[in-house]
Amino acid sequence: METDYYQELGVQRDATALEIRYAYRILVRLNHPDANPDNREACEEAMKRVLRAYATLGDAQKRARYDNDLKLRAFEKSQNAADLKVTHHPSSYGAAPDAPSSLMGRVRVALGESSQSFAGKLGLSEADLSAFEARDAMPQAALQMRTFANFVERAAQKLEIANKNREASDLRSAYERKKANRNFMR
Repeated sequence: METDYYQELGVQRDATALEIRYAYRILVRLNHPDANPDNREACEEAMKRVLRAYATLGDAQKRARYDNDLKLRAFEKSQNAADLKVTHHPSSYGAAPDAPSSLMGRVRVALGESSQSFAGKLGLSEADLSAFEARDAMPQAALQMRTFANFVERAAQKLEIANKNREASDLRSAYERKKANRNFMR
């Protein structure tokens, strides 16, 4: 994801659905190729970008996944830059605001996996993975659950090697709570 859809539409990240729709309509009028016959090619490219941005930000579910992915990417950048050292569960103790809050996102980041490769290893599409992370859910299929359980353990071990024992313990207990809740709901 190289393009910032919010920037494409010229709105803030906390813009309302109405503000997004309004910005979209203005940009369509300004960039429509029929309204700019002298600059048709550039306007067609601009329209494509605007349409792509609105297709994501104009749909509440797609926007939530997009926002979650932005947060995860920002967290990964901060981890890679070694500017931020999270020594505890991101949802507690005042951790970085861009830290992933979902169990699946935390496991993926701890393993250093991209969304695409992690989704493939779980047998999910990237969109499904984003939806799981946005809802803080786990896969329901037995094979995916076993695979995810292995990933949780590997991520916890990796954190322990990095002397992040509290994070490792938090991952394991969060997984056990979700698993128990899943079994209870059956």
